[in-house]
Amino acid sequence: MKAMGKSVMLVTHDVEEMVQITDTITVMRDGRVVAELDSLKTDAGEVKRLMVGREIKGEYYSSDKEAKFDDEVVLKVEGLTCPNFTNVSFELHKGEILGFCGLSDAGIHELAEALFCVRKAKGDVHVVYANESVKSPKHAMKLKMAYVPKDRDKQALMVNDSIENNVALPTVELLKKKAGFLSPGTRRELSLKILKKFAVKTIGIHQIISGLSGGNRQKINLGRWIIQDKNVLILDCPTRGVDVGVKSYIYAEMNWLKSSGVSIIVVSDELSELIGMCDTLKVMKSGEIVKTMSRTDGLSDEEIIEVML
Repeated sequence: MKAMGKSVMLVTHDVEEMVQITDTITVMRDGRVVAELDSLKTDAGEVKRLMVGREIKGEYYSSDKEAKFDDEVVLKVEGLTCPNFTNVSFELHKGEILGFCGLSDAGIHELAEALFCVRKAKGDVHVVYANESVKSPKHAMKLKMAYVPKDRDKQALMVNDSIENNVALPTVELLKKKAGFLSPGTRRELSLKILKKFAVKTIGIHQIISGLSGGNRQKINLGRWIIQDKNVLILDCPTRGVDVGVKSYIYAEMNWLKSSGVSIIVVSDELSELIGMCDTLKVMKSGEIVKTMSRTDGLSDEEIIEVML
């Protein structure tokens, strides 16, 4: 397009890609233009600093160079099959971040749904520490599993309801009393705890979700699960549509959960995210796992893309 004399405007949260392929960069923060940069004279770090208004300190992704997790298997999936994927089998270990990637027709997002029984599939999702197989989303929650879907507005959050009610939705078991009623005091306390712990920018727990930015919505979406005592967390595109500051925050939470012994399955379209965070990566193609790669052996965009295609 550029060679033909046409102009291209790119709007993206992928900072590295933006610096690489653009001529100029306009950085916005809080609804205002804060900088106009020459792409050849800047780098991703400078753009990130301008986007969040401060320098992102510490490691952005996981600092481990090798895969580190316990030998204990917490989830064993055998022969999982539906119209979108076939005979998917794998094991998830305690404290492991296991990633899945593939093209749009690979079945990775449908797999995430099937693991939590949101999508019907044949086969077995066996929770080893409970010695039970998942039968429904409610059962999965009882077995200390959590699922954060790709589309937070349509599949996860009640966007026209309050933060407080959205927090209450997956935490009913924590909130209900003996008679079955939800405790207003406990619900308020839990909502305030999430706002504080995850640094959510809001006017209060009664604010409607639709009035929050994408990043703050995702903090509520994730926080209401993380605040619970879960052993397995399934994340489908956890940083989709959020800025680099929230991404950094989510990655830090994932690292903290991993160090606490929580096992995480990450399904993502962003290879840099998977390479930066995962201990193990499974590449899917046409509904099947075609290759398993380890952080210890090194993960590269080129090798992953070659397998995906």
